[in-house]
Amino acid sequence: MNKTQRNPVVVQFFHPGPPYANKKEPNVKEWTVGPHTRNLICMDNCKYVQKDGKLSGGKLAFWGEWEANGEIQIRKQNRQISSRVLFPHLNIEDAQKVFAQTKGKKGACEPKNSCGSNKLCDLGNYCNTDPFVFGSSFRYCNCHQDAFKTLRNLPNGSLILFGSSSHGTFCLDTVFVVKESISDWQNNREQVKKMLGKNFDIYSKVTLSFTDSNIPLTFYSGATFKEFDEMFSFSPAKVQLNDSIQSFEKLSLKDLDIRGLNFLKGLNPFVTKQIQGIHTILEGDKNIRNLWKRIRNFVLKKNLF
Repeated sequence: MNKTQRNPVVVQFFHPGPPYANKKEPNVKEWTVGPHTRNLICMDNCKYVQKDGKLSGGKLAFWGEWEANGEIQIRKQNRQISSRVLFPHLNIEDAQKVFAQTKGKKGACEPKNSCGSNKLCDLGNYCNTDPFVFGSSFRYCNCHQDAFKTLRNLPNGSLILFGSSSHGTFCLDTVFVVKESISDWQNNREQVKKMLGKNFDIYSKVTLSFTDSNIPLTFYSGATFKEFDEMFSFSPAKVQLNDSIQSFEKLSLKDLDIRGLNFLKGLNPFVTKQIQGIHTILEGDKNIRNLWKRIRNFVLKKNLF
């Protein structure tokens, strides 16, 4: 079901920011067991849009969420600063083990209800990956939707800014432009499967299978390059030209030019100490395109893509 009846909005979405840590095996990323984490991720064969507006591909490093298995490498950067880099992978055997352990179970997040919901979490404490920024396009289907009805009713063209709070500022990790949606996806899995195509298997394993809500949730597909009114979904990323991974700090939006933007509460939403929750900060097509362009230009000026 496409949500075209209302004006699109911008949602500022706060989610936890700590990196994953495995004290026993520092180089092993096991399945995250609450709370969610935010890591510097490195992957090959990624697509990105260059400054000249052309689509390109290569190895990228970006901040984001991957709660399934992976490898963590500790790289030395300039000035001997250590940088933890996550290389995602999905071990099918481990995934099946997780499903077997959590089938039919419910439990609160640690710390309690850190996802923002007052309900018990589905399938034990194992975390899903949501938003999912891997594959042919970005996807979002679950996180915070139990607690916030707004997230179940976003019109096409809406913008979700996923990020975390650090030192009193909002640090952006994902720009999600809503292209299309499927309401009550739990009872419309065939539509989801058709939309995902070859990406359905891995998406089901790391996200869909970890959802057991009684509330009808909405599955969102993000716009890709040249799909939606000049806007597209992206995670600010640094291109990697060799095996020496070049890391970067989470992208704070405190210095973003917000002049002339009519934020609904009148304040700068990117100067904040909030940890969890959401805010609708802007509405209307013109305002949204304006904000998206400013964020995109801000990212490019930081030599990110």
